[in-house]
Amino acid sequence: MGLTGSPSDRDRWYKSFLPDTVTASESDSRMLYASSEVIDGFAAILTPAKVESMMTKEGFLHAYPDELLALQTTHSPRFLGLSPKHGIWPNTRFGKGTIIGVLDTGIWPEHPSLNDIGMSQPPKKWKGWCVDAGPDFNSSHCNKKLIGAQVFTKGALAAKANVSDSPRDDEGHGTHTATTAAGQFCSWGGVVQQHQGHGVRHSPPCAPCNLQGVL
Repeated sequence: MGLTGSPSDRDRWYKSFLPDTVTASESDSRMLYASSEVIDGFAAILTPAKVESMMTKEGFLHAYPDELLALQTTHSPRFLGLSPKHGIWPNTRFGKGTIIGVLDTGIWPEHPSLNDIGMSQPPKKWKGWCVDAGPDFNSSHCNKKLIGAQVFTKGALAAKANVSDSPRDDEGHGTHTATTAAGQFCSWGGVVQQHQGHGVRHSPPCAPCNLQGVL
């Protein structure tokens, strides 16, 4: 079947890629997530041998192993060749009206790049929400810049990782990538009174950020 059926049809189609040795009841526990927005695919717990078996099935395209990736740079605008005077920033109105979703280690909502000064209300097409994870993180931590936050921990739990049920970022990487993608320009005092200037973030200040973490 194609990818135009109902969600249940889509789930059944995804599960059909699991090896024949996986029972129906076992497939429910092995299947972690099924995606239908932006990308089509699923995340599942499989051994290398089971992945090789899945690769022989009609309709299979790619399998990507889950892995930890190291941060490549902290000078992202220069690394990407971005300029506020020419190129993709001004050509796209600095991301105005764009909703950016980030899958990472979470978000620190008090970060100055996530203030919503000058931001309009989220686009009407926005259907998400800010998860209520108790006093540590709830809807009061979202605003017109950080318009949503969710928690996805099944993959991390399957890998025996120590994760919480809160979107709050305890590592810093998710906050770095989210504010790089959709953070405000913000003034900062430099490091040890050196390199005074502004923190430059991508798509500022018009792109709202829907942070979807923690992986």
